[in-house]
Amino acid sequence: MAQSSYPARIRLFDYMKKPAGPGLYVHFPFCLSICKYCDFPRVKFDPSLVDSYLDFLDRAFAMVPDEYRSRPFGSVYVGGGTPSTAPARFWDSLKAFVESLPMVQGFEFTVEVNPEDVTPELASRLVQTGVNRVSMGAQTFDTPERLGRRHSARRPAEAVGVLRDAGVPEITVDMMFALPDQDRDVLARDIDTVVSLNPDHISYYGLMVVEGTPLHTLVQWGMQVPGEDEWASMYSMVEQRLLAAGYWHYEISNYARPGRESAHNLLYWSGGDYLGMGAGAGSRWGRFRWYDPFPPERYAVSGQWTDTVPPWAVEVERLTDDQILDEAVMTALRYLGGVRLDHLVEHCPDAMDELRNLGLLMISDDGWILPSSDGQLLLNVIVDRLTRSCR
Repeated sequence: MAQSSYPARIRLFDYMKKPAGPGLYVHFPFCLSICKYCDFPRVKFDPSLVDSYLDFLDRAFAMVPDEYRSRPFGSVYVGGGTPSTAPARFWDSLKAFVESLPMVQGFEFTVEVNPEDVTPELASRLVQTGVNRVSMGAQTFDTPERLGRRHSARRPAEAVGVLRDAGVPEITVDMMFALPDQDRDVLARDIDTVVSLNPDHISYYGLMVVEGTPLHTLVQWGMQVPGEDEWASMYSMVEQRLLAAGYWHYEISNYARPGRESAHNLLYWSGGDYLGMGAGAGSRWGRFRWYDPFPPERYAVSGQWTDTVPPWAVEVERLTDDQILDEAVMTALRYLGGVRLDHLVEHCPDAMDELRNLGLLMISDDGWILPSSDGQLLLNVIVDRLTRSCR
């Protein structure tokens, strides 16, 4: 079976970014149009609803208790929805809130943008707000309109130029494979095009057809999407071409120039604490996990924080030791630089040996673990086997 180069990944791990503190996530759930595949918490843009939502968000910013100011934050991530459609008052409020928090020196500050929204004015505002990393959703350069995208095939390249001219230090481009009617030739052109933009980081996600989305309905009506074998073949093709272009594959769906990995995403994969704010945003702090209400009409901010959790939180959960272990296995094994999960090595060597003998896991003599190339495609199988066997 195909095996990843273990020593090369460990060398990269030695100098890649490490999460420097908890993370802050801010959700702007509004979109001018809804992509056909999207199942994120989002609604159509409504100026009056946006205005009342930002009133509540300002109130939530002001209510964050001192407990969340005891450790410097290492990253800020603004997602959506489409944050690049947010009005000026959002950026002013966000800047003031971030400046009110203790932050690690040189912290990562990322904002998601749609290529169609990127103008010199927006790029300048992002830089003035303190943004030092932009994550731009391109998805495909082959008639993106089919997916409900607002931008043309050539617009992402223009947007990258605008962001660089404004002085944005780091740029991520988000892409997708296994799209409707996509074959390997179309995918190869997409990969070549995104590489030609020379972004610092590329996220390449395999399309998931989620029930309840417009795409799911279209597939039920007969739209063709690649099957499992073709999906796996495309995944390997993405990896091979991006590795050849000088990116390293450090997480199942993410590639970066060495040293340009996403610190905020690494925080999630390493099981770090993060505070999510805004309708539909999730948080995990210590043993507590919760979500802010969604849709935005339900995001009413009032009351007093208790036991780490805001009074408006929904789906509040106090995590057990088993849940923490399960999540640690699931998230850590997405990271392809190698992780130390000493509990697994000590308490379930039989399961570890079985997965290694199947060619799905690689384990060094001193306990570093990562999925093989085959294991990356069967990560759910690995996680299920380990979490059932390693209590």
